[in-house]
Amino acid sequence: MEENNNEVIDLESLSTDRYERQKRIPWWHQEVLKNARVLVVGTGTVGNEICKNLSLIGVGEIWIIDNDTVEIANLNRSVLMRGEDIGRDKVDAVAEHIKELNPEINAVPVNANAVWDIGAGFYRNFDVVFSGLDNREARIYVNKYCYMTKTPFIDSGIEALRGRVMVIKPPDSSCYECTFFEKDYMLLSIKYSCPGLPIEELIEGKVPMVATTSSVIAGIQVQEAIELLHDRKSSLEGRELYFNGDLNEISINTIKKRDGCMGHFYIDEFIKVPITVKNTLKELKKEIKNKINIKDFVVMHDREIAYQAICKNCSSRKEILKPVGRITEKEAYCEKCGERFSFETSSELKHDNLTLKEHHVPPMHILTVQNNNEIYYVELSDKMEDMASFYIREIL
Repeated sequence: MEENNNEVIDLESLSTDRYERQKRIPWWHQEVLKNARVLVVGTGTVGNEICKNLSLIGVGEIWIIDNDTVEIANLNRSVLMRGEDIGRDKVDAVAEHIKELNPEINAVPVNANAVWDIGAGFYRNFDVVFSGLDNREARIYVNKYCYMTKTPFIDSGIEALRGRVMVIKPPDSSCYECTFFEKDYMLLSIKYSCPGLPIEELIEGKVPMVATTSSVIAGIQVQEAIELLHDRKSSLEGRELYFNGDLNEISINTIKKRDGCMGHFYIDEFIKVPITVKNTLKELKKEIKNKINIKDFVVMHDREIAYQAICKNCSSRKEILKPVGRITEKEAYCEKCGERFSFETSSELKHDNLTLKEHHVPPMHILTVQNNNEIYYVELSDKMEDMASFYIREIL
């Protein structure tokens, strides 16, 4: 038997309470939604619909991440974008129109690249994270960081009249990467001309999309989030719903938790340090010594950093200090002889007098500290409010 929220609805509320109809659902508690903080990564076709639904049902705080601008092609399937928004940052346009839909909502735009600009610790501040993403690489990182911080993650994807939804609830459920086969990893690597080097000129194919499919998929995502926020078990936890709009059929498949899946890593204990990306590596190390009381250790990023470019043909060398995945095709070749560089890489942070920002560590990230056979996890103390849209562009 369903629980009842015991809320008395008077006749006046029928016309004055914005949420009166949904409060009639026996187990519904509007305060739960009002007090919730959620994150939507990707504000395009699906992301727009997610934000619209969250706004209408009264989720109190919606953070949105994207680093793209509004184009005319967005307008036929993005209810939170207008003709006058063309050229604007998507997050700014969407946040503004969320407030138009529901002035009670706090919408926070973050103009950032989900792969490179958002630290793992950022995700632990949300009750639910939604994916409105259109590429595997970004999904992998959002999935990884949500699992690491035990944050519920609702993923989706659409193409033409078809779509899928999966609910990931760490640490027990399977994850997005559990759906991968060898071919998926191979397709992901196509964007690289050699290990870690993205081809600058590569243009990803545009996936066919239509507003009707995004409405269905985003509706299911938000419906599952409502269940999670009310501490009700999601029917799609560790399962994938597949919607075939060509036939108007839905199938649901269980996704087994794959042994050895890299997406399953989670951390039980973090060490919070009063250090931000504006501090130097030397300052971080000093704080680690005070907190953990260890002497000999190294601090590791979860990305490979190229420290030097070395030309084996003419023996020239060039300082780089850049994540391997952000080196462009142009930067990969020697300016003197035109041969491809070899790179000296490491995930260890090496330059004590440089800031963590200069090591390309994102705000609120979780870094690994290694001391012989012991491993510790250190979370930076950048503030949530500093993650607003223009801040990211300024410091990263």
